[in-house]
Formats: sequence, C-alpha cells, structure tokens
Amino acid sequence: MLDSVLLLAAASAAQPVYLECSLDRGAGVELLRMNLNEPNGTVTITNDRATWTVNAQFAVDEVIWGGDPYLYTVDRDTLKIVYSADAINMRREGVCKIPQKKKRVF
Repeated sequence: MLDSVLLLAAASAAQPVYLECSLDRGAGVELLRMNLNEPNGTVTITNDRATWTVNAQFAVDEVIWGGDPYLYTVDRDTLKIVYSADAINMRREGVCKIPQKKKRVF
C-alpha cells in the first residue's frame, strides 16, 4: 500500500495518474477507471456506460470534483474514494488502486 501511495505522490506532480476504483453504489459495486491529470486540472472517468472529463481541484491530501448535487473525493494517501450527495443524504465509499502495467506479448 505504501508503494502505491508513494507512486501516486511522485507521479501526480508530473504526469497523469491512472486509478481503478470500486465504488459501493448500494445496489452493487460500480467499477471506475480514472485518469487524474493534475497539470490540466481534470479527471477523466470511465464506467461501463460512458467516459467523461470534469474539472477537479487537486489539494495536498485529496482530489475533489463535482458539485451540486454530488461530490467525489479521492484521498491521495489512502486511495479511498467517496461519492456524496448531501441534498439526498447519500454517501457511498470505495477503494482505488494503481493498476499494474500489462506485460505485452509482442
């Protein structure tokens, strides 16, 4: 885990960071693939239905995006992801990981 945190911290300042996240949606788990691009201030999210890019705030300890009615945060130390919608009193949590690079056959 510490290796992942160090990798995220080192990579975040210079290049995009790729994460795979499992987010509890109450009725199941949603898998998200994300590209956190700190130099551009964006996060690109892909799920099983679509891909979209949003503006994000990159703070020292977390990355935040969304707004009314929802908000996403990813903790830069623990890689915990939280989806919240305060207007309807909803909070969902999950975990992210830095995927291993696939070894190419050719």
